[in-house]
This record gives sequence, structure tokens and C-alpha cells, in this order.
Amino acid sequence: MLTAILGAGVAMLIAATDQNVMGQGATEPKAQAAEYNAAAPKTIEELQQFRQTISNNIKSGAGTEGTATLVNLNPTINAWYLLKVVWQHGSESSYHLENPAPRSRKLILNPKYSLGIEILEGKAQYPCELFEGGATNFLEQARNSQLPYASLCDGRVFLRNPVKGHRTSLEAGAEFFRKQVWGGE
Repeated sequence: MLTAILGAGVAMLIAATDQNVMGQGATEPKAQAAEYNAAAPKTIEELQQFRQTISNNIKSGAGTEGTATLVNLNPTINAWYLLKVVWQHGSESSYHLENPAPRSRKLILNPKYSLGIEILEGKAQYPCELFEGGATNFLEQARNSQLPYASLCDGRVFLRNPVKGHRTSLEAGAEFFRKQVWGGE
């Protein structure tokens, strides 16, 4: 019995600490539960009742301002994140980030760091400049790489890109020649 009470107390303390670290604009769990329990069609995000959502003001390397929203889809698993970016001039993008070390690493938006996300690994914090470079930022470069998993932040995070089917190196080479060289096959 005492073990259960201590465990619950530690869990509440960790949750409170996590909320303080994450910055401004955290979503209320009651609102998420109401979305989840509503008898209406739901998005993938709304189906994740225990997700953690945080928003922060961001700035590109060129000085453009915007808002980033980072959603940890399942904090217990801590592997998949959704990053939504809305720039002041109106463009919006969404990115599916994957944490390859979910037991030891956490992604956060820090209000003191507006150029990207921060990666917490134990007591260490690693800044990850995702918005540096304006329209050709690291997120867009990773998206345009055509890799199913494009490395970001020195391999600490991966951008998951949509892929169609499967292709071998030979097929990829043939595709390149078809597109880049006249009469290339």
C-alpha cells in the first residue's frame, strides 16, 4: 500500500516538473478527455487522449516569426511527436518526428529558445535549430531528402517522410535517369 502511494506521489511530482519545463500553452487534460469521449468523428490527434501539447513562439534565422506546436502523441511511449509550424506570413506545415531513444530522451519547446526544439537527455539539454535558414530550413531539407527517415539534430531525432511502396537501389537509379537525363533509360 505504501509503495503504491509513494509511486503515485513520484508520478505526480514528475508530471508537475515536466509541465514546468515545457513552457507556455500546455493543453488541459480535461479538454482532451472531452474531445476523446465526444460522439463525433475524430482525427488521429484527438484519438490520443493522453497526448501532451505545448505551443511556443518561434523565429527563423531570417527573422520571420511564427508559432510552433509540439504534440507528444503518447507520453508513456514517448516515440512519436507531431510538430506543427505556422509562420506569420500564413504558411503552415506539419512534421512527424520520431524519437529513436524514447526511454532516455524527450523533445520540448523551450520559450527561451525560439530557433527550434530542445532535446532533454538526462540532465543534458541539446538545442536543435530546426528553423534556421528560413524557407530552406533543416525541416524542409529533411522533407525534400526523399528518405523515409531523415536525420535531424545530429541523429537524435528523425523526420518521418511519407513513402510510396518499396524500391531498390537499382529502381531508384533508373528513376533518377528517367527524370534527369533525356532518353535516360
